[in-house]
Amino acid sequence: MYRICEEYRPVQEPALSVGGSEGEGRAPVRDLIHAVMVESEGFYVAECLEFPIVSQGATVDEALQNLREAIGLYFEGEDPTALGIAPSPRLSISLETTMAPV
Repeated sequence: MYRICEEYRPVQEPALSVGGSEGEGRAPVRDLIHAVMVESEGFYVAECLEFPIVSQGATVDEALQNLREAIGLYFEGEDPTALGIAPSPRLSISLETTMAPV
């Protein structure tokens, strides 16, 4: 069984924000990255919705592991909060697959 949202982390108080000073319309830092995984030609392809990150694997588990690695590489050497993302974001994945004929 696969969990839609991998880990629960409570929202930090006060909420993190990017740029400006208190009350100047700072953008909140997101603590959740969304991705969609689809089955395609014998592979599972996982694509982030907020960032240009795509990965694949022969199984759902492999695709998920490869997506985590790709996300880590995408943010490597970057300040995630400068990009509007919390330092340790959660990952929410929707899995799309075909059904057997009814």
